[in-house]
Amino acid sequence: MKKNSNIRTHGLYLLIGLLTVSSCSQEDLNVKTNLSGGQQEVVINLSVPFEFAQPQLRSMDITAEEKIDCIDVLIFDKDDRLDTIVEGRIIKSTELRATLPFKNNMRLVLIANAREQVHELQSSLSTSSVWDKKTLLAQLEFSALNSDGSWNTSAGYTRFPMWGEASTLISVTPATSGTVPVATISLLRMIAKIDVEVSGVAVDKFKLKNVRLYNYVSKGRIVPDSVKITGSQITVTAPTLPADYTQPSAPVFTDYTDFSAPGVMDKAMRGVIYAFETKAPDISEPSDAACLVVGGEFEETMSYYRIDFWDKTKEVFLPLLRNNHYVVNITSVKGEGYATPEEAFKNKGVNVTYEILQWNEDVNSDIKNVIFDNYYYLGISRDAFQFANGAITGNKPTNLLKIKTNYPGWSVRSTNTSWLNLSEYNPSSTVEDVYLSLNPYPSEDVTTKREAQIIIEAGRLHYSVSVIQHRDIEPVSIKITSDPTGTTPINQTYTYKFDNITYSSDGDLPFFVHWTPVSSPLFIYKTVVPGVDFVDWSSSPELTTVTEATIPGVQRFKVTSKLVSSSEVSNGYHKAERILFQVSNGIDTEEQSLTLEQIYVPLVPGAPRK
Repeated sequence: MKKNSNIRTHGLYLLIGLLTVSSCSQEDLNVKTNLSGGQQEVVINLSVPFEFAQPQLRSMDITAEEKIDCIDVLIFDKDDRLDTIVEGRIIKSTELRATLPFKNNMRLVLIANAREQVHELQSSLSTSSVWDKKTLLAQLEFSALNSDGSWNTSAGYTRFPMWGEASTLISVTPATSGTVPVATISLLRMIAKIDVEVSGVAVDKFKLKNVRLYNYVSKGRIVPDSVKITGSQITVTAPTLPADYTQPSAPVFTDYTDFSAPGVMDKAMRGVIYAFETKAPDISEPSDAACLVVGGEFEETMSYYRIDFWDKTKEVFLPLLRNNHYVVNITSVKGEGYATPEEAFKNKGVNVTYEILQWNEDVNSDIKNVIFDNYYYLGISRDAFQFANGAITGNKPTNLLKIKTNYPGWSVRSTNTSWLNLSEYNPSSTVEDVYLSLNPYPSEDVTTKREAQIIIEAGRLHYSVSVIQHRDIEPVSIKITSDPTGTTPINQTYTYKFDNITYSSDGDLPFFVHWTPVSSPLFIYKTVVPGVDFVDWSSSPELTTVTEATIPGVQRFKVTSKLVSSSEVSNGYHKAERILFQVSNGIDTEEQSLTLEQIYVPLVPGAPRK
């Protein structure tokens, strides 16, 4: 059993000024320096969640929702057992530096804005015999709510805890660069945001005065369950609640009355309501559902209306999910509601019509920028594109603009069709994929870049998307072949089967990696194959970042299977690893992978060896 003395922590000063939140106080972590065996400061790129769509003008300003005051790196081995805890050093919003030990196949987990909780986890290890990643991360909980259940959004606001995890295993050696990123890790906020707006004909008869959030959860898990994560590990599909959570016997609520900007008195409450994840109860238990009770003046009479987070298509309650933004748009109020908020909570909503817009706010979500106008909304996947000097064609994520709106008859156009054009689209569709196509940068053009705009119009809603093409940046490409000329691609999976341990290390695969721009380094990462035990094949030369190849843009490798022992094959043997090759031109990144399998297949008695 691993002893507690093997857990190592190493402190690095943060370069972001004074820390104002107790969960990030430098004194919270009992830092010890014990990285024996060598160490190296490395760079980790961060993908931080976008700010929730509406700009904030109170103390929770436009950057507050993505603000990182402190970040800790939890290092696990390839078997997902905790090895080391180090503090990170924030260089800028997209870059982290941390000192990591010389070690192969490390899994990096980042925890932001929750140093106190990381310290508590570390302290618990002195008496704990549980070291696996899933169990340890489930212990990280956060409950920094005001006494009334609200999030602290006033001066000295509480930062949002975030979590992220590297998708590949990381190795650090004396040869590891101190300037080239070893990984890019996306971070996920642990809270949801709720805004309430009054629009359309409802504005004439109803004045919004307060909002109550019923059945909020008083604490949350910082790290979501991995089995409930999709995409690039940053989109949850179900809530993750603390193990000891129980539904209160009596309903709990928080009363919100803050209409300061960007809210609008009587019309909109924005940037005020933040909540931990909640589960969706059965439809037979509406008293257990997280819901809103909005209070306001209907024709000068104070009334209250219940608003449920409800899926009209599936006819089920919706959970509140982390990093999601919920906009409750009240479009019509036809009459008085209930006389008290308690009465409204206990009954179905009456005389009110509303819709709930929900979207995920992470860096890989489809829609990141949303604007509203009474009944209508317009959202786009990105507000800027940059391209290299080559032609851009086809349907790829890099030239995709996703448009979402409920306005019928919207339009999209390019301001310069001589070099920037758009694919056909359906103006009646509520969600549409529009692909950009660009002509090559003219060789005779002496300018360093050219710019155009994509204009999206949906009634009175307008969005402008910037498009820049650079003259001096080459397109990025990468391929793996069996020959130095790059004409014969190899299979992305190589399987070596052996029938005797004597021959277990006879699996050889030579190959060539070709990439452009040839001046860019070739980044190489080793990672696991889901559902298969990890095995580390040897390589000549070593599979590390290539900064200078003998032939520019071409590197030969030869990988060799591992020599195994008889005990390893006693119950069968099937292990694998995946090698990721990446290259970037500073704008785009391309990736290719090679999976290496090693399988023991016992020889049938009397059968010839193949």
